[in-house]
Amino acid sequence: MELIIYKMKREIDLLKFYPKSKRPIEDRGNLVTDIDRAVARKFDVEYYDGDRLTGYGGYGYSPRFWTDTVAHIVDVYSLSNDSKILDIGCAKGYMMYDLSLLIPEAEIKGVDISQYAKDHAIEPMKENIVVYGISTSRSLRVHWVLNELSLPYSSVAFRPRSEYAKSDEYKKINPSGKIPSIRIGESVLTESAA
Repeated sequence: MELIIYKMKREIDLLKFYPKSKRPIEDRGNLVTDIDRAVARKFDVEYYDGDRLTGYGGYGYSPRFWTDTVAHIVDVYSLSNDSKILDIGCAKGYMMYDLSLLIPEAEIKGVDISQYAKDHAIEPMKENIVVYGISTSRSLRVHWVLNELSLPYSSVAFRPRSEYAKSDEYKKINPSGKIPSIRIGESVLTESAA
């Protein structure tokens, strides 16, 4: 896992306090089959609380993983009780929870694709997690994030022109044939995997 940001033209490793695994993770990666990967991509019980070949192998709250890391993130971003924080891919809300302990008045929301993760989230954070699953329109997820951040935007949609967009494979993943896009000023943001 790597989370590095660039602030004032210097690299900052936000996970420098995250505990390093003593297990040979690479060795386990060689054991993972295509079936294991397919099971993991459901982001259900097998991913979070099943075998290590299909995910975390039991994903429970442990302060040792996030306490120091979250304190570092709060420091790097100068977060305060007035902050609004959106954790995209929040899973069971553990990082959100540790943030709430450090800055209890901050508005902390999370979004994830797993209903299982929300159902098994740490209790104080459950109500702050919204599930936007794979079946939910990608453009709706983008709108939700932009609204949560109170960013002004307009939505535009256009049809792709490439031959790939006419293929059966593309139509399976994007039946409408439209690419969700957001216009902010003169810039247009599109999802390249749409």
